[in-house]
Amino acid sequence: FGGGTIYYPTSTADGTFGAVVISPGFTAYESSIAWLGPRLASQGFVVFTIDTNTTLDQPDSRGRQLLAALDYLTQRSSVRTRVDATRLGVMGHSMGGGGSLEAAKSRPSLKAAIPLTGWNTDKTWPELRTPTLVVGADGDSIAPVATHSEPFYESLPGSLDKAYLELRGASHFTP
Repeated sequence: FGGGTIYYPTSTADGTFGAVVISPGFTAYESSIAWLGPRLASQGFVVFTIDTNTTLDQPDSRGRQLLAALDYLTQRSSVRTRVDATRLGVMGHSMGGGGSLEAAKSRPSLKAAIPLTGWNTDKTWPELRTPTLVVGADGDSIAPVATHSEPFYESLPGSLDKAYLELRGASHFTP
């Protein structure tokens, strides 16, 4: 991955925290998803918003980078003692969202995958074992819900903890 920013709760009175790594989408930088860092950290998570190696990286590469960032966060970062390594998740916007599905496919031990208006050429995810929240936007012209978010969600196993959220009056960039 191409670096990033780590956000975390300042109090350790509650012990360790679950952690999530977030990837931006195609041609985007960390700055596009940075707002999620302080927001999620304020809710009791360690959050690592990352840049990808290049802005053109495809979802499979973004998935590998999300996992590499999780490994860094739990093994080598200065906040690793604040992270509960058994409670890890991945999240991403657009191709970063597609990357979150790829990461969950590669590492079924993850506790959450959250594609935000996700984009991927792979539309079916029956092999996923990670609880997944698929977020789509009804006005998305880049990753329309009918060809991305809905097929992603519908292909997830019925036994999986899963949820689908569609933002009304929203565009691809709303999340």
